[in-house]
Amino acid sequence: MLWLLITILSYFFFALVSLIDRYLLTGPLPHPKVYAFYVGMLGLLALVLVPLGFYFPGIENLFWSLLAGAVWILATYFLYLAIYHNEVSRVIPAINGLLPVLTYFILVITSFEKGLIDWKYLLPLLFLISGSVLITLKKPSLSLQDLKFPLMAAIFFAFGFLLMKRVYLTQPFISGFIWMRLGGVLTGLLFLVLGNIKETVFQKKPITQKKVLLPFIFAQVFSAGAFFLQNYAVVLARLDQIPLINALEGTRYLFLLGLVFILAKKAPHLLKEEMEGRVLKQKLIATLLIIIGFAFLASLK
Repeated sequence: MLWLLITILSYFFFALVSLIDRYLLTGPLPHPKVYAFYVGMLGLLALVLVPLGFYFPGIENLFWSLLAGAVWILATYFLYLAIYHNEVSRVIPAINGLLPVLTYFILVITSFEKGLIDWKYLLPLLFLISGSVLITLKKPSLSLQDLKFPLMAAIFFAFGFLLMKRVYLTQPFISGFIWMRLGGVLTGLLFLVLGNIKETVFQKKPITQKKVLLPFIFAQVFSAGAFFLQNYAVVLARLDQIPLINALEGTRYLFLLGLVFILAKKAPHLLKEEMEGRVLKQKLIATLLIIIGFAFLASLK
């Protein structure tokens, strides 16, 4: 189950990225649209892979590739909006809980293949989802307004995963990866044209500030590594295992919880996270559910 190990490593990197994203979005960077634009433009770096295998896949495959890249950037934008408006330790698990359910729902209604759903994965999926959802509960509990941006992010990520798999079913990894990144670039340019951020990008130039540039570089290096590994896991996995890659994002919270706990003790001013009393017990129970789900999943062949 090489895809499983690669997936977990990718989520460790994503946990690091989530912490940096929260720092940037609540401080130096003025709006998620600006961040989404910069991230979209980084897709141009994928062109360095052109000598390794890149070709025109045909009109239909090109459309799906660009669409997959666009959907992924839109999902990232809604993720940034969610992090901007709420605690990262609640946003990430909220998306985790919604994502596998939405992915299964989309798979069922689109019926990519007959006999697609393997029900032996249901039990670990339930544990992973339960742990992820439990971590979002608080007093007062999350309102529909709180769930709006995580829900939109989960919907776009669910479609993004499935579109990504479709691309890799018809194209080699490198070529499909490059075309999807170019789809992200085009979407980033739409943010620039339609998102009313030209003045911020070209006059205020926040990316040139040291307090933005260095964290941004670190975040994107980790994010690029995580995204590449996640893409490769999608390539290795069967279609019916794609929802499990989504569900395993619960492991991202395991790493995130540990990092938040350390920062809460060492540098509490950086992250405003509750890590004591009832809240800590709740998070530990939710973490245990995720661990149980992962243990069940790892035992399956």
